[in-house]
Amino acid sequence: MSETMPRKKILHLISAFSRFNKALLGVKYLIDLALVIISYWFSYIIRFEGVIPNEDFVIYKKTIIIFAVSFFVCDFFFGLARGIWRYTSLRDIERTGFS
Repeated sequence: MSETMPRKKILHLISAFSRFNKALLGVKYLIDLALVIISYWFSYIIRFEGVIPNEDFVIYKKTIIIFAVSFFVCDFFFGLARGIWRYTSLRDIERTGFS
């Protein structure tokens, strides 16, 4: 019985680590999405030198949702967030190229 106790503890730790890893992946997706939205905003700021005209701001509001959703879908589909926070491998470069 003493042998099964450490095994149960190890299995419990592995299970907890797996849940933590999934939660961490969700946080990575949210950070990536926030960075994309911020960079899209800064692109408008740079393009219009700090003052965005009203008609272009309306276009921004309409396109930011499409842009963010398409980025999130591509990011999730190609699994880019799994590789961004560690050393980049050839597979990560492939995923980025395909997306």
